[in-house]
Amino acid sequence: MDFINLEKADAFASLDARVGKPGLRLHLPLKRSNAFLFADFANLISESGSSRTGWVAGDPLEAVNLGGRFDFTAGAFEFGLTGYGGKNAQARFGLDASGRLLGTTVYGEFALKPEYDDYVYSAQASLGFSRSLGELKLWTLSGEGFYNSGGQDLSGYSVTELATAVTSATLTSDETRALNQGEFYAYAALSAAELFSPSLTTSFSGIVNLSDVSYRLTLSEAFSFPRAVPFTLSVTYAGGGADKEFTRFAGDQAFSVSASTRVEF
Repeated sequence: MDFINLEKADAFASLDARVGKPGLRLHLPLKRSNAFLFADFANLISESGSSRTGWVAGDPLEAVNLGGRFDFTAGAFEFGLTGYGGKNAQARFGLDASGRLLGTTVYGEFALKPEYDDYVYSAQASLGFSRSLGELKLWTLSGEGFYNSGGQDLSGYSVTELATAVTSATLTSDETRALNQGEFYAYAALSAAELFSPSLTTSFSGIVNLSDVSYRLTLSEAFSFPRAVPFTLSVTYAGGGADKEFTRFAGDQAFSVSASTRVEF
């Protein structure tokens, strides 16, 4: 559903380091809804060796792309409609919804790029849930399924061969990003607050690429002691065979240990 950013978010990164882009964002808040308009100026200014300043401004009608979003509430759900496109950009459309159903938080997204001119069709969709368990609601069970029409089985590609395929335009950079290589994915997680101590949060999660049947399992312990910087220790196991999405960099049947902290202000 993120049609604006230049690159897709890395779901495994602890921080979102994307640089964004220049643009103008307008927001019209209404009683039970919101309307947004985004003018994308990323292609308006380009480098030119013939220009004295090294930069040249393009025709706004040719270079500026427009995005729009309208979201509203209906009952216990919020719905959103999104669109993006321009004279030299493929049109894309999105629908998202989230809300409460039978005591469970549920959500879904759908994104579509239609086929026309020289553009090819692609679609992505996700459906997920999250539910608190127990009398004290200290346990949380969540899951999600993801469909990516452009995904394929890239088993057997080494790191070098994958980079070569992008360079030779056999594959696009988006097709080689994490969680965009396969056609179908499944995710599940179970977390517990204060399982061993009021200062600890334990979680176990797993994600599998159903196209190449590689998977990643993670056990995490988040520490939040009084008057101390919070941090998280994680142990991850990758399996499913060599040179697949989750084993291509880590190795098959490989364990990795990481420590991370995040301070926001």
